[in-house]
Amino acid sequence: MTLGIKNVYGCFPTPGKTCRYHIKDEVEDVTARSLRNFPVHFCFIDAWVGSDGYQGYKIEHPKPLKMLFGGGNVVAVDMEVFKRAGLEPGKSELQEKAVEQLYDGVYPQYVVKGDKETMFKDICDWENLEEKLIKCYDFLEEIYFASGFLNLKIVSEVIDFDVFPPKNVFQRILMWFAKKLYRFLNLFGL
Repeated sequence: MTLGIKNVYGCFPTPGKTCRYHIKDEVEDVTARSLRNFPVHFCFIDAWVGSDGYQGYKIEHPKPLKMLFGGGNVVAVDMEVFKRAGLEPGKSELQEKAVEQLYDGVYPQYVVKGDKETMFKDICDWENLEEKLIKCYDFLEEIYFASGFLNLKIVSEVIDFDVFPPKNVFQRILMWFAKKLYRFLNLFGL
């Protein structure tokens, strides 16, 4: 899930984030070190709407959750959102590394004010990814170009290019090629 801790990674200045922080360095380590050296003093998660499933952030119609989360501890806020989504916070490598760096491996205790029970699945048809898929994606990400193949279906069937238009001619050609390649691979059940 992309929440408060992942947002710290999003603020890194390097334009080639994937190459630098996913291939050359481990994103979890550099994000946790950044949190240790430059603490976040308040975290706000706007979950008024949210997207689930594989690369849900690219889906045009997010699900109405109508929830807001906030607090002075970015790890605790992320932990609560994970729980509401029905996920174990300890399975997130970003969470785990942040807890190692900030709290010597012990997850922080916190108090929830307001609604303490509502889960995302109580509000809408919320779908989390299977752990096998997440581990596979993490492994293939190390190959760098593999994420392009993992995104073929998304590029070909899911992304609404009226909402997310390609930025230039090169990207338009790349999207056209990706759609053709996906259709070709689909002929063989791949």
